[in-house]
Amino acid sequence: GHPGACYDLAIMCGRGEGGPTDEARAARHYIAACKAGHPAACHAAGVALDQGKGVEPDKTGAIPYFRLACTLGEHRGCRHLGLAYLSGNGVAKDTQRARGLLEASCEADDADSCFDLGVMWFNGEGIPKNQVKARSIYAKACKLGHERACSYKTPPFRRRSGSGFDYY
Repeated sequence: GHPGACYDLAIMCGRGEGGPTDEARAARHYIAACKAGHPAACHAAGVALDQGKGVEPDKTGAIPYFRLACTLGEHRGCRHLGLAYLSGNGVAKDTQRARGLLEASCEADDADSCFDLGVMWFNGEGIPKNQVKARSIYAKACKLGHERACSYKTPPFRRRSGSGFDYY
């Protein structure tokens, strides 16, 4: 079939549009659309396997789908692959690879990847802790529409009982 049509059908099955919600059927259509070269379907197939949506959870089995999605230019696939390398879920932990994938996706304006990269810098996960760099990355994620990043882009404040703010 046509990969775009398979992808659209998968979305409809997953949402219950035109019938009952059927995550197993959605997963099958995502996998079929991915095999036909649809980048977003590869990402969705990876998510289905990673989270066990309509299929048995298989973090290792999700990795080839995330990798293919990333190779085909789907930055959400690169992000999920990066997070897998960061956590060691489904692949050997490799923080440098994780950083590279998240940086590339952030540079392509994926807000979630920017946020995750900011967390890496803020916490010093496999890289030197750098809260100034983290805040600049959070600012980019905020600009791209990541609401949570908006509260992280400046140092945390709390109200004092008088006027002004204090760091905490």
